[in-house]
Amino acid sequence: MKVLSVLLFATLVLPLQSIAQDNRVATYQEYERAYLSNDAKAVARWLAPSAELSETLHVAGKSDTRHMSREQLLESMRQVGAESQDPLSSSSQVTISDATPTGFCASATAYDQTVVAGRKYQQREERNACFVLAGASYQVKSHSIDIFYTPLK
Repeated sequence: MKVLSVLLFATLVLPLQSIAQDNRVATYQEYERAYLSNDAKAVARWLAPSAELSETLHVAGKSDTRHMSREQLLESMRQVGAESQDPLSSSSQVTISDATPTGFCASATAYDQTVVAGRKYQQREERNACFVLAGASYQVKSHSIDIFYTPLK
């Protein structure tokens, strides 16, 4: 009997955990797509009313953090209007943590190259978002991005 229950657990519960993990990754990627689209309307549905948002730039050993409210972010997106050129994360770059029945956090790192004042830099973005279940869908309760610029030779 004990062996049967272990087999049932392995065949029923473990695949469901894998599906849940895949759904969380897909949820994060959907949010990331909306965020990088700079479409305020698309992002607004994702953000919890009291979402905590920040972006930190790291250049030459110095850093500068900008905190913003949900409304400040949406207004900024309305003004920019154009889609971001930053790369989207692949599913293999997304890591899920702190998963509970009512939420989870996701992190991803994306790389790109950019030119500033004629000098080439590698840009590394470390993106972190935490989601909370709100009714039948997830909302972002916190989102931070750390952007690192490293000179290329």
